[in-house]
Formats: sequence, C-alpha cells, structure tokens
Amino acid sequence: MSSLTLEEQQIALNGKLPNGITLDDVIFLVSYPKSGNTWVRFLIGNYLTEDKCDFTNYRQILPSIYDGRDLIENSKTRPLYITSHASYTPIYKKVIYVVRHGMDVAVSYYYFCLKFRTIPQKTKFHDFILLFNYGFTDHFNASIGTWSNHVHGWLDNASSNFLLISYEDLKNNPIQQLEKMLIFSGIKPNHEAVKTAVLASSFEKMQNLELKQYSDVPELINSDPSMNFVRKGQIGESQDCFNAEQMNSFIKFHGSALIRLGYLSENPKLLQQTQSQLQQTQSQLQQTQSQLQQTQSQLQQTQSQLQQTQSQLQQTQSQLQQTQSQLQQTQSQLQQTQSQLQQTEQRIAAMESSKFWKMRQAWFRIKQIVGLPIN
Repeated sequence: MSSLTLEEQQIALNGKLPNGITLDDVIFLVSYPKSGNTWVRFLIGNYLTEDKCDFTNYRQILPSIYDGRDLIENSKTRPLYITSHASYTPIYKKVIYVVRHGMDVAVSYYYFCLKFRTIPQKTKFHDFILLFNYGFTDHFNASIGTWSNHVHGWLDNASSNFLLISYEDLKNNPIQQLEKMLIFSGIKPNHEAVKTAVLASSFEKMQNLELKQYSDVPELINSDPSMNFVRKGQIGESQDCFNAEQMNSFIKFHGSALIRLGYLSENPKLLQQTQSQLQQTQSQLQQTQSQLQQTQSQLQQTQSQLQQTQSQLQQTQSQLQQTQSQLQQTQSQLQQTQSQLQQTEQRIAAMESSKFWKMRQAWFRIKQIVGLPIN
C-alpha cells in the first residue's frame, strides 16, 4: 500500500473516475486498517454480483484508492464504491465508515504486518503495541496517524452523507448491517439476495477461497504462507493478547475514542472494574496454563509408566513363551519315554510267554528244590 496526500488524492481520483462519474457519485468505504474493510467489500461485492466475489476479482468490483488507474476507471459497478484507509478528507462526499474496537484492531494489524513482512518477523506484540499507540508501526500506518485520531477525525466531520458501521454489529447481525449499507447507497435491498451474500462472505468461505486462490493473488504470493490473511475475525481477541499494563497504556492513548464509540464507559469505577476483571481473567489463564503444564507432566509420567509396564509385560510374555516351549519339549520327551517303556514291557511280556522263558523258570524252581544255587 502507499499513502497519498490530499492534493494527490484529488488529482488521482479526478483522473481515475469513469466517464460521467463525479466525486459526488462515489461511495467511499473508509476504515482504519484491519477494521473489517475487506469483509465489507466481500459482503457488498457478493450482493452486487450474485455471489461471484472472490480474491481474484474483489478489487475490480470495489476498487481501492491505492489501486491502479485502470481498476477504478474500468469499474462497472454502480453505484461506484472506492475503499480507503485515509484519515479525514473533505474530498470524500459520501462515506461508509467502518470501526472496530481499537485493541482488536491492534492485534489484527500485528499479524497482518507479520504476514506481509512490513515489520521484522521477530517483532514481539509488546514492542508492536508501543509503536501502534504512536501510529508508527509501519510506513503506511505512520501516514494515516493513530487509530484514535483517525476515528475522531471522521466522527468530528460526519455529515448527513456519513454512515457509521461497527465491526461488532456486522458480526452480530450481518444481514441487518448489509441492508443498512445498501439503503445508504441508494439500493433497495432484496432480502433473499442479502442472505445469500452474507453466506457467501462467511469467514469460512473466505478462508477456503484464500487457500484455493492463493497462487492467483500477487500480494498473497509474496506474503508469509504460514499465516492466513483471513485469520479469525473474532470479537474481543485482544483480551488474550493484552496484559493489564498494555491495556492501561492503550486506554491512556485511545480511551477517548473507545468511550466515543461505546467500547468503554466514562465511569472510572466501571473502568476499574473492567481492568480488575481483565487482571482476574489473566490470573485465571495463568493458573489454567500452570494446571495444564502439571497435567501434561503427569501425563508424560503416566505414559512413561505405561511404557515400562508394557516392556515388563513383553518380557513376561517372552518368558512365558520360553516356559511353554520347554514344557512342550518335556512333554515330548515324556511321550517318547512312555513309548519306550511300553515297548520294553511288551518285549518282557513276549519273553515271559516264550517256551525258553518257561523252561528257564522251571529250571530255577528245580534248582531251588534240590538246594542248588540259582546264580
């Protein structure tokens, strides 16, 4: 992305607009980066194209102020939508301004910068949030200022042709919010078409499209493939990333915008309660992590004991097999001995029944009668 000065935007837009289209005819989709602008482009784009919006054509359907001249000049979408992240400018006459909780914006922006390598890959969130608070995370961020100044700039100058849409309302009721944007754009919404556009723009569908069309989109090809562009889109993800110190610092820099948008109460006690709840949540998270580590350690010990038991069982089974083998050998030898004994007994019985054996026995009896020695 590149940033344009006010004069450059005026010149660029006047040169890019299709014939017969003036700045008064354009509907600008404006947001601070990572506030849901791409999702809104898909929602409106799918409605206007009967659910044919994807990563290969969404820039043609709803071009960006940062895109080349051809994309805007040749856009056939009517009304003509142009997206932008610019801070307040009077050039934009009709504006849909999309906002999101600043802390969630910061988290999403952090992962966006890592994916597209606009910050060093080893950058920690703690260091990133310090730069974010001052509006100096990367070159593009520095050109549009801080999140809170961006919000105040647009809200301070809101006109009758200004529609505020919150990311959280979009998540909670996308059909209602899409219809609101279409009506603002001068389009009478078809409720069934709105519903199918919302389904076609679901995060699951967009994630699948990203995977399917990854190699067809130049900016995705050059990004870190291990990270998704369509990541989570969750409300309140910042609660898992901010510690109490970072939260307090963020509120110090951006509290007025958070209050203005209804994300934070002006009541100091309620703010303290919110901070206290965050600290409790973080404490519970740490305890849960500690318990998880203990459980993992116990599981490893149990697995080790199970492996030992299995090893002992295998040894016992091996010994049992050896014993069974020896027993089979002994039984075989016993059978052979019994067979030999039977054969011997049969031979003795045959000898005893022979005439010779009978004469021998008679001779022994005669010798015994006459007193002669037997041997």
